[in-house]
This record gives sequence, structure tokens and C-alpha cells, in this order.
Amino acid sequence: MKKLLALFLAFSMALSLAACGQPAGDDPQQTGQSTGQPQETTPAQDSVTVTDMSGAEVTIPLPVEHVVNGWPSSNSVMLLIGAGPLLTGTMQATIDNEWSQVVYPDIVDVPVIDTNVEAILAADPDLYISSDSELAAQLREVGVPAVNLMFSDYDTMKESFTTLGQILGGEYQEKLQKWCDYQEEWEATITERLADVPDEEKPVLYYCSAQMSAALTATFATDSICGDWTSICGATYLGSLASDPNASELTEEEILALDPDVIIVGGIHQADAYADLSTNEVWSDVTAVREGKYYLAPMGIFSWCRFGMESALMLPWLAQTLYPDKFTDIDIEQLTYEFYNDFAGVELTDAQIANLLVGLGLDD
Repeated sequence: MKKLLALFLAFSMALSLAACGQPAGDDPQQTGQSTGQPQETTPAQDSVTVTDMSGAEVTIPLPVEHVVNGWPSSNSVMLLIGAGPLLTGTMQATIDNEWSQVVYPDIVDVPVIDTNVEAILAADPDLYISSDSELAAQLREVGVPAVNLMFSDYDTMKESFTTLGQILGGEYQEKLQKWCDYQEEWEATITERLADVPDEEKPVLYYCSAQMSAALTATFATDSICGDWTSICGATYLGSLASDPNASELTEEEILALDPDVIIVGGIHQADAYADLSTNEVWSDVTAVREGKYYLAPMGIFSWCRFGMESALMLPWLAQTLYPDKFTDIDIEQLTYEFYNDFAGVELTDAQIANLLVGLGLDD
């Protein structure tokens, strides 16, 4: 209790004054000559030093067995690599997600801590994961090993996953590297097949980000993972044609004037946004709506179109959606089954996969 009080007082003082590294080892490694001489045993690493996504160099004592995770995306990553048992603090959104409970049923028993500083100190974690670099820095000042693992596109996602792998080590590191390879392989395959598509023939794609609300005008910056999967899959991101390419909100007039050929709707309010799009008279003359080329993004623990591991599956799904004749060999149902089985060790049923692919819950 005295330790907790001291940590909390130190943290309060810090607030008032302030207005990829070596992989973690699982077991000792054997060294020495193969001449019959006795071999020496190197002790297991007692810490690992990494550079987090804010550029901070952080030394983390090993082993990491108790993780408080204050970022929904990172929580989903840990569940998908089978690291759910390491979570001793999570977020309510992670618990409430039905697919989280499918992948790791015990998530419902993990305390909700997220970004509550007093609760983080009380939990005394081996590692705190944050999307907020300032919070991570403040926690480190009072002795909590904390890293910022924020990312915004595929390149920074792979960098973040590599860092997390260095910290967790073992099978978790192997799975995160496997994911990086998986994403790169799909990107290379799709890019090669679409190399002969002229820019002028590429469809204009509008991404409706129904995350905060069902508003049809909310979107994502061009310089984001949404811009990444759009360009990889042979489309032109509508935001790149807008007056502000990195705006997160466009006017209805500008969207209608740019007349998207395809619309992808994602986010936790995507069902409501999609329903509005289907009946909204103002949008009825948009090419995507008129031709029925508007789609709900698949959604599992995290929406495939956003910032989780499942975003690697967005590539084959979207490539086949946009260019069915060029990707007749893709069996997206089988790919989905294999992905969740390989990474999370979960065997989804056909009915679950069918719901997931159209952004529905378990029983919808």
C-alpha cells in the first residue's frame, strides 16, 4: 500500500510539474563448443529495450505476464495472437464485442482499467500499452513500464507489431511476424494482378467512417490505412480528390459532386449508416448507390477497414469486391476461417463467418 501511495504521489507531482530491439527470450539458450566440453547456460533475459511509436526508448523488465491495455486496437491484437491470458486490464468496448468473446471467452472476467491512472497504478502491470504518448511518458515517470504503440497505416502497423513482438517474445513474436509477412504477400499479389489497370479506369471509392455516429459525411484521411487498402486494391480514394485530402469530414455537396463509384461503410454505427444510404433520396443518384456498389465492411473483433490485425483480410476481400474477374480464385470464406484459426486458434462456423463478412454480430 505504501508503494502504491508513493507511486501515486510521484505521479501527481509529475503532472503538476509538466503543464526493432532485441527479442524477448523464453528459455535459456545453450552456448559453447561441440567438442565434448561442458556447455555454459546463458541466463534468460531480464529485460528488453525497445523504441516505441513515439520514439521513446523504453526498458521493460521480463517476463511480461500482466498487461493493462488502454487501446481498443491493441486489445484486439492481443486476443488474436492468443495473448488474452496476459491481459489483467482491458477496455469495456473490447469486452462488449461479441467476437472478442468468441476468440477469448475469459475476456468478460478481465477488469476494465483502460486509461484510469489510479487503477493502472493499483494494477501494478508489467506493461501498459497506450495510444497516447503523453500518458505513456507520465506513467514511466512513476515506474510503470509503458509504451505507445499507436499506428495509422500498414507501414506503421507493422512497425508497432514488431515492437510488441520484441516485448512479448516467443510464439507471440512469431505470430506478429507471420502477420507482417501475410499482409505483405497479399499486397504484392494484388499489386501484381492489377498492374495493367490504367489509373483512369480505377473506380473512385468513398469510405464512410461510421465510428462516432451514423453520419454519411464522416470519413478518414487519405494518409491512413483506408487510403492504403484503397490504392493497393486498385481504386482511387475519394478523399484524395477532395479540397482537403486529409479531412475527417467532408461536405455532402463535395461527396456528391465527386460521385463515388464504390462506397465502403465501416465503424460501429455502420449498420445505421448503411440503412440511411439505402433510403436517402439525396444520395440516390450517386453512381455507387444507383448501381448497388455500396458495402458494409466485414467486422470481427475490429472492423477490417480500420486498425486491427483483421485489416490484412481487407485486402483480398476488397480486391475481389472491386475486380471479381481478376480474383476468381479467392475463397474469402476459407481465408477467413484460416486466419482466425491460424492466429487465434479459433474455428469459426460457417454461420459465424457469413455474419462477420457482412458486418453483423453473432445472432443478427
